[in-house]
Amino acid sequence: MVGAARQPTARREWWLGRRRRDLRAVPFPDQALQQWQDPEVALALLYRHAEARAIDAVDWYLEDKRGKRAWSRGLRVVAILLVIAGAMQPVLDAAGPGRGEPAWGYVLLALAAACVGFDRFFGLSSGWMRTMTTAQALRRRLELLQYDWAVECAKAATRTVDGKQVLTRVGLLRAFADDAAVLMQQETSEWVTEFQSNLVQLETSAGRPSLAGARARPSSLREGDAARPPAAETSPPPAPPPGR
Repeated sequence: MVGAARQPTARREWWLGRRRRDLRAVPFPDQALQQWQDPEVALALLYRHAEARAIDAVDWYLEDKRGKRAWSRGLRVVAILLVIAGAMQPVLDAAGPGRGEPAWGYVLLALAAACVGFDRFFGLSSGWMRTMTTAQALRRRLELLQYDWAVECAKAATRTVDGKQVLTRVGLLRAFADDAAVLMQQETSEWVTEFQSNLVQLETSAGRPSLAGARARPSSLREGDAARPPAAETSPPPAPPPGR
């Protein structure tokens, strides 16, 4: 019974691990706040918390990059193949016997343009580049924190930890958390700006035919002239009868 009860739980944990998670806020480690009688233990807990959050963010961006990279490469390859097929269609039709169907070349080129438009509207290629840049920046900032933390730990090993040194190490963690938040916020702002720009371009393209069809009337015609019937031609008055 215990094994049967653990099996659904393990399967659920595996499924949740396979699903793409979001970057959510986590509570501040209370153990660090309760361990200040031993500053080294409290600082170690705070460091592990900040490092785990950064590694989680880097993993999230790398996982997000994989999906965008696959879609971007697939759409670009399909678009290139469709362009080649569309360009070769008139040549094949001219080389073959009988009259070909040159319209299929335009259909293939239109499908290639649709693939590129799909990639551009959903920001797959640009999102791939953006997530790579953000992940590399977070990784570089994490490495800088690790080396700075190692330097402060080396200083603490040579002498007794005082209050100033504790505040210095806490300041390192706070500056690292602020820099990581700025990097992620910048990536999100770029995504929002790009998505809004794509929406505006889509709405403009969709509304362009209707705007082109609505043309103003010439100024020489007044309102109601088109609906007014043409005036009847007036004939000259009859000549007077000849004299007797």
